[in-house]
Amino acid sequence: MVESKELIELAREFRKNPTPAENKLWGYLKNKQLDGPIHNNPDVINNDKKREEYLKENGIIVIHFKNHNIFDNPKKVLKSILYYIEKTKQKVN
Repeated sequence: MVESKELIELAREFRKNPTPAENKLWGYLKNKQLDGPIHNNPDVINNDKKREEYLKENGIIVIHFKNHNIFDNPKKVLKSILYYIEKTKQKVN
């Protein structure tokens, strides 16, 4: 499993080299981690599952979107993100 310091370094590295879809979505979002198409690689999938499990255990919601959804319908992606934010707020209150 990836440790917190390693996770932070990985996130920094990913943000230095974003994909076009990540760039577009970053235009709408701040302080969120976005992943590129490398995560479709079978060798990476197992590590992603472990990382996602770790993030969820630490209260972080993980949402997946395909690149084409970000380009073709960014408003729908943003509405989905807002839905999860509202859902989380309801659980806290």
